[in-house]
Amino acid sequence: MDPTLKVLLIHPEPGGVWDCIRGAFGEHGHGRARSIEEAAEHPGAIDAVLLEFGRDRERGTKAVRGVRRMAPAAVLIVLVGPDDDEGALAAVREGAHDCLIAEGLEPRALQRAVLCAVERAKAERELRDREEFTRRVIENMPGGLLRVDLDGSITLANEQAQRFFGIRPDGRTTHNLRDFRKGTVTDDGGPLAPDDMPVTRAMRTGRPVGPRTLGIKREDGSVVWGVFAATPLLGADGNSTGAVVTFMDVTERRAAEQALRESEERFRTMADSAPMLVWMTDAEGNETYYNRTWQSYTGESLERALQHGWRRCVHPDDIARCLEVFEGARRGRSGLRLEYRLRRADGSYGWVLSQGSPRFSPDGAYTGHIGSCADITDRKKAEDSLIASEATQRALLEAIPDLLFRMDRQGTYLDYIGPKGATLLAPPRGFLGKRAADVLGERHAELLLGVIDRALSTQAVSTYEYTAGTEEAPRYHEVRVVPCGKDEVLAVVRNITARKRTEAALRESEERYRGLVETSPDGIIVHQENRIVLANDRMARLMGVEHGSDLIGLAPIELVYPEDRPLVLSRQAHVHETGEPVPPMIERLLGRGGHVVWAEVAASPCIHDGRAAVQVVVRDIADRRRMEEDLRRAQKLQAVGQLASGVAHDFNNLLTAIFGFTSLARRTLGVSHPAHRSLERVEEAARQASGVTKALLTFSRSSPGEKRPVPLADAVHEAVRLLRRTLPPGVRLETSLDLPEPVWVDADATQLQQVVLNLAINARDAMPQGGRLTIALEPGGPELRRTVRLVVADTGVGMAPEVEARIFDPFFTTKPPDQGTGLGLPIVHGIVKDHHGTISVRTVPGKGSTFTVELPCVPPPGLAPTEPRASEVPMGRGETVLLVEDHAYVRELIASMLAASGYAVIQAASGEAMMEALASGSRPRLLILDRGLPDGCGWSWIERARGVLGPIPAVMLVGLARDEEMPPAGDATIILRKPFQLPDLMAAVVRGLGREGSLGGPT
Repeated sequence: MDPTLKVLLIHPEPGGVWDCIRGAFGEHGHGRARSIEEAAEHPGAIDAVLLEFGRDRERGTKAVRGVRRMAPAAVLIVLVGPDDDEGALAAVREGAHDCLIAEGLEPRALQRAVLCAVERAKAERELRDREEFTRRVIENMPGGLLRVDLDGSITLANEQAQRFFGIRPDGRTTHNLRDFRKGTVTDDGGPLAPDDMPVTRAMRTGRPVGPRTLGIKREDGSVVWGVFAATPLLGADGNSTGAVVTFMDVTERRAAEQALRESEERFRTMADSAPMLVWMTDAEGNETYYNRTWQSYTGESLERALQHGWRRCVHPDDIARCLEVFEGARRGRSGLRLEYRLRRADGSYGWVLSQGSPRFSPDGAYTGHIGSCADITDRKKAEDSLIASEATQRALLEAIPDLLFRMDRQGTYLDYIGPKGATLLAPPRGFLGKRAADVLGERHAELLLGVIDRALSTQAVSTYEYTAGTEEAPRYHEVRVVPCGKDEVLAVVRNITARKRTEAALRESEERYRGLVETSPDGIIVHQENRIVLANDRMARLMGVEHGSDLIGLAPIELVYPEDRPLVLSRQAHVHETGEPVPPMIERLLGRGGHVVWAEVAASPCIHDGRAAVQVVVRDIADRRRMEEDLRRAQKLQAVGQLASGVAHDFNNLLTAIFGFTSLARRTLGVSHPAHRSLERVEEAARQASGVTKALLTFSRSSPGEKRPVPLADAVHEAVRLLRRTLPPGVRLETSLDLPEPVWVDADATQLQQVVLNLAINARDAMPQGGRLTIALEPGGPELRRTVRLVVADTGVGMAPEVEARIFDPFFTTKPPDQGTGLGLPIVHGIVKDHHGTISVRTVPGKGSTFTVELPCVPPPGLAPTEPRASEVPMGRGETVLLVEDHAYVRELIASMLAASGYAVIQAASGEAMMEALASGSRPRLLILDRGLPDGCGWSWIERARGVLGPIPAVMLVGLARDEEMPPAGDATIILRKPFQLPDLMAAVVRGLGREGSLGGPT
């Protein structure tokens, strides 16, 4: 007994039946229930159900149905009474697999009955599955299937076979192949012998036969074609009991093949009899067919033509063009139309018109081209006017880029002409014969019908535009409706997308150009035919008018200064004649009101509104000319400064000699000598001359200010003393220079006096009719940062705001060119800033100006050590001093001073002479050199001397104090400025020799 078999007993009073089940199946693998409802709750799958049928037929039948629904896969065995045959039959009819008599049932009998029922049910299920599988395979075969007995009876035919043979499910149980045998034909159309049928041969030989193509005549008289194969069915004894016939229906394929053969035959017959030359190619462009007319025309056999191709028959001058057209049509899968010369059989050439169209297979694949050639030699040579007119008309129609539609009053499309590749809303078959509303839509059709009605009613051309395509890629079209009689029109549709885009691009370009013109910092005009047609506002402002439109219509030459007009006219003529631009040139323009505008003018040809024009760019160069003039004045000042610097340098040398020789003379003559007083006057005059040279050096920027604590009131008093001599009688000078206590500033007294003088002179010039000039000193800031104010005020003309904003700009002046340089106030501003001060101005036009300079105060200086005077200078002890000075007077003076003071002096007029003296063995204790030696800077000669002598002390004599004249960092060289007096020189020598211990060097 299978241990996995599950048996369920359904019995209201199981009693002995339950004991029998347990005896048959053991303690496990079975269960019991008193009703169907209780059985439905039994867990797990059930293999067999034992059901008590009972005497109540209706209740028993319902119980069987309930079990079949509850466990459809389980084996159902019904338990009936010993004489209840009707109950047993009812149970079997409802689906019971077996019936057993419950009374006296033994375990072994029950076990055999259940196992047999389970095995039988399993076999039935497998048989049903196999039959279902076979049925599905047969029904879903792509071809037909027949089962035939030995006598030819058809015992099985799937749906495909029924359709093929015309077998109708009309109640007949069988059909016989003998019914179709008489009409069976072979592949070539001949009759088929009965014994030669594949099914007959398979049953006769016992071996499979086929496949073979046969035609079968059906009962309705139609013939169908199939490819048949037959396989014998063998019995247990090995003999045939029938056969299975399979086949594929090829009726449609044979019909298509036959139609193709007939079509090809018709084509070849028609092509060979056609007067035109017909040709075909494959997808690669190789020739596959030429008709007899082509062979006759060219004298080429078909075999030779297919071998060598048509190219050898084309005129050499036409072959390149033909190859290009044919290859383009092949690549583009497009039609072709071409005229060329083809060689005839007699060797002459005739003109042919070759036209071809692409060929495609049913699945859409390109298979080549087919075309024809018509001899058009006579047409080419004919002079007949009608033929020429038709050719001209044809050429015009083919060349016209527009779409032409012939339409009636109702908007019906009657005809269409258009260029190849023209874009249509629908193919011609989609609109010819239809109304506009059906093709274009109601809105567009309504517009078109209105234009057609207007054209027909006025018998005049009417035009309108419309837009197609998408918003991202719109297409614009222009439609011209031309009346043709009373009821028809010709609608000419032109694609104007390119024109619209060009117009839009042109408008955008013009807008950009106008924007550039209007925002240009230069004046721009455009003139055509000697009249200004465009001018920007910048040009208008240059000419003294408000807007560029105020210049429109004027002759451009009217804007030119009269004396410059001949040259400008010649430049205009050059642009018009050569079409080339002229380079920029300085011209004078005449503005409204007569003012002259200096400008740099360039002219070049251009296109304006589609016509030739000249564009003129005008650049105002007034500021540039002013800057150039300022630069020239600055260069003049620089030259004067350089001259002043040179004069001051030479003058310092002379003053040095005057100071020195005067000092020596005073020492020699003594105080009691009558000339002593005169010598003092000479020294005083020399000191005044030294002040002049110092002023010259300050002016030339060759001498920086020497700042030291200065009493400001004294410096201003000195400047006022000098100023009084320069004021005209009409200017009244008032001063207020007394302060509560003396005020000291860290400054260069000369530069402070220059500030006062410059401000006062500016005030004087601001009062040409006279007035009051006030110079005052006032206390400034708080104690922590004490300042003092210098105030210079006038009652002159004052300044406008725009002038006030620029008064400290270099070279800015309101005075005429020959009366001012524009440097006075900038110099004042620079000096004040250099002294860590500030300067401000308060001015009112017509009432005067007040300048306030505020400077920081410094503590009063202590007692400075005085330099030793001549009588206090110790005499030398014979130390050797090497003096290098190119100026003879100065060299002689210094040598005399040193010799008179007890020093041995070696003189040299140049650096090279110094080096020669050192090379000869001289070993001085001190060097005295002039900075500006003729053969190089004194600093370099000091370095070379120290290369020979070691770190020897030196005194440098300088006449121009520049930054580069200062000693290098760490250098102990003493600076002595010219002009100097004897005490100054001796003090420098003593200081130099006093550093001997730190400097070292030979004695």
